[in-house]
Amino acid sequence: MKTVHLKTKEIRSRDELADLLQQLADQIAEGTLMFRQGAEETRLEMPSSVRLSVEVVDEDKPATEQKPSKGTKREVEVEISWRVGEDGPIAADEPLTLG
Repeated sequence: MKTVHLKTKEIRSRDELADLLQQLADQIAEGTLMFRQGAEETRLEMPSSVRLSVEVVDEDKPATEQKPSKGTKREVEVEISWRVGEDGPIAADEPLTLG
């Protein structure tokens, strides 16, 4: 069974995104994630180890008679996962570095 606690899609400036990700990084370091959306609040306790998945995808949708091409859509997806009640990673992969 899948329970969705929070879902959002929104437009943010690059600076706003950087601020949000910095706040998220600070919360990860503390071990507790707190999300607020309107009056709703979601709090998650994180274990000391988690699984990190990163995916970078380019998607081209060809033009049709009804719709012109919108160009290439690029996505960077960062997913953090763990099993509730466990204090360890789900699976180990090669470590990712930035830079």
